[in-house]
Amino acid sequence: MTDLLPKVSRNLPVRWKLTLLVVTVALTAFAPLCVHFLQSRVGDSVAGVAVLVVAGILLTLVALMVLGFVQSIVRPLDELVQGAEGLIRGSWDTPLPENRGDEIGAVASALGEFRDRAQRWDYLAHHDSLTGLANRARLEALLNTEGPTLRSQGQALVVTYIGLDQLTAISDMLGAVAGDEFLRIAARRLRACTDDSGRLFYVGGALFAVVSPQLPNNARLVELADQRTRALIGELSRPFTLNDQELDMTVNVGVVTCPQDGDTYDEIIANAQAALSHARQNPGSGFQFYTRQIAEKVRSRTALIAQLRRAVQGEELRVHYQPVLDVSSGRVVCAEALMRWQHPTRGLVMPGEFIQVAEETGAIGAMGGWCLAKALADAKSWRLSGAAPVKLAVNLSARQLNDPGLVDSIQQTIEQIDADPTDLELELTESTMMGNPAHSARVLRSLKSMGITLSVDDFGTGYSSLAYLHRFPLDKIKIDRSFVSRVNRSRKDEMIIQATTGLAANLGLQVVAEGVETREQLQTLRGLGCNMMQGFLFSPALPLPDFMTWCQTPEIAEKAMATVN
Repeated sequence: MTDLLPKVSRNLPVRWKLTLLVVTVALTAFAPLCVHFLQSRVGDSVAGVAVLVVAGILLTLVALMVLGFVQSIVRPLDELVQGAEGLIRGSWDTPLPENRGDEIGAVASALGEFRDRAQRWDYLAHHDSLTGLANRARLEALLNTEGPTLRSQGQALVVTYIGLDQLTAISDMLGAVAGDEFLRIAARRLRACTDDSGRLFYVGGALFAVVSPQLPNNARLVELADQRTRALIGELSRPFTLNDQELDMTVNVGVVTCPQDGDTYDEIIANAQAALSHARQNPGSGFQFYTRQIAEKVRSRTALIAQLRRAVQGEELRVHYQPVLDVSSGRVVCAEALMRWQHPTRGLVMPGEFIQVAEETGAIGAMGGWCLAKALADAKSWRLSGAAPVKLAVNLSARQLNDPGLVDSIQQTIEQIDADPTDLELELTESTMMGNPAHSARVLRSLKSMGITLSVDDFGTGYSSLAYLHRFPLDKIKIDRSFVSRVNRSRKDEMIIQATTGLAANLGLQVVAEGVETREQLQTLRGLGCNMMQGFLFSPALPLPDFMTWCQTPEIAEKAMATVN
């Protein structure tokens, strides 16, 4: 009988395996005793038959008693085993016999405590503590689980990748606590417009993701994704109040459909990020579906970033100088340092192709520091040549201005080169200064005390208010080329320039008009009170040797004056 046990119990549950084992052992032990007893007692008489019946009844009762005893032990053991197997599988709702007062109950209670802790650990590992949303790890698990099966099932997913642009600015202006509250507000709004919060994820930084339930992969998929994305943007874009200030939430979204745009986490998120970046660079509806054309742009951008990094390290950058003239005398009073990239295969690359990428990737800090040092070295060479000193103006980026070590770094560079700080002019845009006005004012006062000239670049394109100017120790305003290009076509722009030059004069500020390209613009600007100008009408940006020649050659100077007069 024991030989049959493995074959019979092979596919039985644990409970019945144990029951069968104990009953088999009991019968194996009692049966020989019964047989021996019967052989010695039973004859051919009626009394022998009675004994046989009684023995059978006793044997049955013994078997039932054994079975009941076994079930009272085996059932909780079986529940204990099933509960442990459930914990191994990550099934936290499998019941355990924790209410028993015996050893089995004690083991079950210990397993229950472990289950509760493991469940908490699992939650923390897959959820963000700040927003309460599922995190990147949970998103990766979901996409890698559902993505590969979509194509065979004729189903699809829509992944909406959401970027909020103000997090850094809010944290800088109002503090980290306000930045955290900003993320909580965004999470609450996303929950309000998402049917299943289990498919809503906080990816990190200012990024969220929403994964749709599985949908039929048909022609209506994109239309449905479009509708849902617009509704989501509408909900998120509503103004909100933070620290008693009403703020706007700027939302950009990249949308991918799976499996068309990828069926694994890495593919899906890479393509969603590409679509999101395209949406940020091309303001409009606020969202962008992924396309192959976008993928090509991303690949080009990635290659450009790598090449730009090598350019900074490999001395491929150049500085050209564009003169600023006092048109009342024809004298060069300043020159703006403009970066160029001497690409090994493409030749000279203009800043419009790489400056924005440098700002977005953080490379602008190193590039700006290099440009400043180069301009100071060139200013020193200019002085040593015996020529009349000319200020060299260098643009200062927001990243540089926010660097706590900026003032010390500039001071150290000046000392290392042994340059004259009065030969240096720093240009900042309005938006750069107004990102953190108090900090900007402190930094600019320190730079001003060193003898450095300070100017506002592209004036009129940012906060467009002269009321801010008194807060900063400025020397000069540069009117943006967009106003200059319209002076003979827009009476409104002419009035703005005239008002700017008049008020700047009262504040003791010089005014430079950028982007002057025609004699008509020059004459109009002079009539509006502006006598310092910069633009292609006089000269493009030139390498230092050519710029020095341009300034020191009488024929060239006479030609420039002829243009003025």
